[in-house]
Amino acid sequence: MEISLTSKKTRDYLLIVSKGRLSVTADLLMHATMMYREIIKYDLKKVLLEATGTIFPQSLFAYSDLVNFYVVNLPAGLRALKMAVVIKESDQKMAGYWETVCANKGFQFQVFTTLPAAESWLTIKVA
Repeated sequence: MEISLTSKKTRDYLLIVSKGRLSVTADLLMHATMMYREIIKYDLKKVLLEATGTIFPQSLFAYSDLVNFYVVNLPAGLRALKMAVVIKESDQKMAGYWETVCANKGFQFQVFTTLPAAESWLTIKVA
């Protein structure tokens, strides 16, 4: 795994930028753990992951394993988190599958191919 994460608090959310290569399921799980550590540092309920600089595994099975990892290994409070993920258009099939599995398990995680769309969804005020 060759990955780096940088994070900063913005006015409305935590921005995490991911760059590098995730090759196998174990890399995805480590990436999730690294992200979770960043999230708990700031204790914010909204996260924008900018991952257009990340190469992801293309096996859909890896993403079922990833969501199961969230359920089994991370605190249940993760479901209260609202997260927008910006990916490359070429990753839409894989990311759409991940998004569906997340929704089925009660997570508020959405995938986008542009930063403005992700930011708009993340910061929308619901009455």
